[in-house]
Amino acid sequence: MANHMLYVGTHGGEDPNRAGLLFSAALAARANQFEAQVALLGDAVFLLNDGIASETKPMNRPSLKELIDQALTPDPKQPYPKIVIHC
Repeated sequence: MANHMLYVGTHGGEDPNRAGLLFSAALAARANQFEAQVALLGDAVFLLNDGIASETKPMNRPSLKELIDQALTPDPKQPYPKIVIHC
């Protein structure tokens, strides 16, 4: 069984909940021992800007900057410690 997940996002700061769902899903996949990758297209590419990511706050979740930082911080307990982000 292949343990790879690719999440593709096109929503930027105009829809914080959909933008945050992408990174939350990738973090959950990593926690379940999947190799998670995120591909950002269109407006979602701007989410990698620290200012935009800090201001983008999905409902009941930390800011997008915090979610992205969690994704990029290696988790040594996981077989795939880091989530790769493509844009």
